[in-house]
Amino acid sequence: MEDNKDLYRRLNDYLAGDDRVLDKELLDLLREIDKCGAQAALPDEEKMWERIREAIARSEVAAQGLKKQKAGRRFWRWGIAAMLAVPLAVAAWWGLHRETGKEPLVVAEAPRHEVMLRLANGETVQVRSLQDSVGLREGSARIWVDTSSFMAYRPMQEMQPDTLVYNVLSVPRSCEYRLRLADGTMVWLNSDSELRYPVNFAGRERRVFLKGEAYFDVARNMDMPFRVEAGEMEVEVLGTEFNMNVYGDDGCLRTTLAEGKVRVSYAATRQACILEPGEQALLEEGALSVRQVDLRDVVDWKEGRFVFSDLPLEAIVRQLERWYDVEFDFFDPAAKYYRFTGVIMRHKSLQEVLALLEETTDVKFKTNANEIEVFRKTTQRLK
Repeated sequence: MEDNKDLYRRLNDYLAGDDRVLDKELLDLLREIDKCGAQAALPDEEKMWERIREAIARSEVAAQGLKKQKAGRRFWRWGIAAMLAVPLAVAAWWGLHRETGKEPLVVAEAPRHEVMLRLANGETVQVRSLQDSVGLREGSARIWVDTSSFMAYRPMQEMQPDTLVYNVLSVPRSCEYRLRLADGTMVWLNSDSELRYPVNFAGRERRVFLKGEAYFDVARNMDMPFRVEAGEMEVEVLGTEFNMNVYGDDGCLRTTLAEGKVRVSYAATRQACILEPGEQALLEEGALSVRQVDLRDVVDWKEGRFVFSDLPLEAIVRQLERWYDVEFDFFDPAAKYYRFTGVIMRHKSLQEVLALLEETTDVKFKTNANEIEVFRKTTQRLK
């Protein structure tokens, strides 16, 4: 068991960018992973080695082409990581890349809802129904809309603070969207989220209002602090990158800092804290606390990945509900507490994700349209 833990650590270090684990060792590591996973997953040997040969071939080509590009090398490592999805849950890789011999799960396709833009006059625009690359006029700004994934505001004239004009961008379940505000701040909105913001900033501050989850890359302006108001939590920055998760479905509001510094405050009790990169402010039951986190666990959603680090199933299905527009019902409450570690690409079908969870935990899913019941396998056998 100790050897397995060392194996996981070495592979994770390699995927994170540690070149002390040499490229030529990758094949040996994959062989050892197979030995570990065989007992749990019983993979098809021929397909298993075919996958390993493909992984090695891709890694060698990528290593030659991207050797001098640090960012490219990091992207290659993440490509291998997303394919393997192995930290602690070794069988997960085989769960997505082999035939199981079981009846496939039948999952209804989630509808792809519309991203909605509400203008100052109350009119709503279905963003993805517009023609590609269109321009809209709103107050003192022009809006450039790339209907697939991006919207940008361009100020045309200065505004007075008492004449601010607000828009609201709503991103439903099963979607995500990027937005560039008039000051150049970039915002990534996760599914089931909403941002209210001025079409052009004026006065002594830049204030926006968030529901759901968003990642902010704030344009620096020493004269106009940027503030995000989200329920009972407020964040103040000058120029930095941070993630805010204020869904509140577990009773917690979270702000996680990636770069720079932010001040997080809770007005009801006048609590406040200053975050350093890699720290998260957690507002729970009226108390504000700070803890260290792995940034990848928090922000990789905007790169198209689910990252689960020893996360209980109850927390995992909340993310799946928002992304796949389904509802989970724990028929057996004990199943909420099974924990899972892995990396899953968000373009995977829900069927694949549920099959992976079934392979690596003692749970079973039963689907009925967009409603999914969760059982423990042992409980289901008794029924």
